[in-house]
Amino acid sequence: MPIIFEQVSYTYDEDTPWSKQALLDVDLRIEDGDFVGIVGPTGSGKSTLIQHMNGLLKPTSGRVVVNGIEVSSDSKDMRQLRRMVGLVFQYPEHQLFEETLRDDIAFGPRNLDLDAEEVQRRVEWACSAVGLPEELLDRSPFELSGGQMRRAAIAGVLAMECDVLILDEPTAGLDPRGQSEMLDLLDALRRQGLTIIMVSHSIDQLVQLADRIVVMFEGRVMLQGQTREVFAKSEALRQASLDLPEVAKIMEKIREGGVPVSSDVLTVREATDAILEVLRGDGDAQGRHNHRAVHSG
Repeated sequence: MPIIFEQVSYTYDEDTPWSKQALLDVDLRIEDGDFVGIVGPTGSGKSTLIQHMNGLLKPTSGRVVVNGIEVSSDSKDMRQLRRMVGLVFQYPEHQLFEETLRDDIAFGPRNLDLDAEEVQRRVEWACSAVGLPEELLDRSPFELSGGQMRRAAIAGVLAMECDVLILDEPTAGLDPRGQSEMLDLLDALRRQGLTIIMVSHSIDQLVQLADRIVVMFEGRVMLQGQTREVFAKSEALRQASLDLPEVAKIMEKIREGGVPVSSDVLTVREATDAILEVLRGDGDAQGRHNHRAVHSG
């Protein structure tokens, strides 16, 4: 189910004194099963971009096509599109409103006019998918912890049985444990074959999960590509007011100190291997690291 942007521009309040260009000539393609991280400074167009993916916004110019459905102001397929593409806004727990967790998760499926048995099946599946125990279903969602409330909101989107899950800063406001649990959840959903698009200010989190990175800057796609390729372009990232992952910054300092460690290390495990290879005096450390990185994805 590809998502395709072709020369997409978007202007808020077009033809008014308050008009603001938010996207400019965006070309982008996201394939089935991708885990795509979207990064960029505040105001770079990240949230505007993802709202085009399920038709909440329509292009001022250009085309957005999702699984053959064109996102346009006169499209009759927006309801179908929003079943396929689930969008979870920042702090989604603020959107919880029903008396029980069961009713909150069931809200979307019930609006699809599904029978009670199918609604129940979807509620139980979504609850399991996000790691919430079924005994919570008849409790108020407002009695849950912050991390559980975040999971509950995501379960409500998954219960629509979407093919694409889009999340805007899903770890914002969570404590370190909650953040770790959320990243584990997203990794598990990716392994189930869901296409995931995640907006985040945390480059270190995206390094752990994303296959591809899209860097937004001033409404344009400044960089896009495989995660390792994008984060190898340190100067371009800094021009976009972004920094390298913490591990990459440490390795950069080590190289500046004259130690010939690999230049494309992104994770703690890779850093450990690269340093150990240098300490062992392995002259082919760089080549072997690159070979291993390619085959580990």
